[in-house]
Amino acid sequence: MGESKSSPRRIEAKERQRQALELRKAGVTLEQIARTVGFKSKQAAHDSIRRALAEIPRLPAQELRELDLQRLDQLGFAVWQRAIAGDVDAISSALRILAQRAKLLGLEVPVPTIAQLQVDQNVHVTVDHRQALLDSVVTLAARAGADGGALSPNGKTG
Repeated sequence: MGESKSSPRRIEAKERQRQALELRKAGVTLEQIARTVGFKSKQAAHDSIRRALAEIPRLPAQELRELDLQRLDQLGFAVWQRAIAGDVDAISSALRILAQRAKLLGLEVPVPTIAQLQVDQNVHVTVDHRQALLDSVVTLAARAGADGGALSPNGKTG
C-alpha cells in the first residue's frame, strides 16, 4: 500500500505544485521557479507544473459552449432594451454579441449551395454558391436546350 494522500509529504508536494503553477502563470522562468520553490532542477519544476496542469479538470466542449451561451445571453439582455430603443453603442454591442453567439453555435458558416447539371456524357458542371458560375450553367443549359441538349466538351453547342 502507498503513502496516504493526506500525508504531510504529499500535502507539501501539492503545495509546491500549486506554487510552481502560480509562478509560471505569472511569467516566472522555470529556473527561477526551481530556486524559489525548492526543486532540484528546472526540469523538476517543469514536471511538477505539467502534473498540476494535468490534474485540472477539463469541462467537455458542450458544457463550455453552454456556459458561454449563457454568458452571451446575459450580456445580450443587458444591452437589448437600449439597443431596440436606438442607442447606437448598444446596437453595436448587441450585434457583436449576436455574431459571437452565431459563431459559437456554428450558424455563421456559409451554407453551400450546390447545383449539378449533367448536359451529356462529356460535360459535367458542378457549381457552388458563386453567382458567376451559376450564370454560366444557366447559359449552358439554355444553349443546350435550344440545340436539343447537345454540348461539346468545350461548352459549345453543335
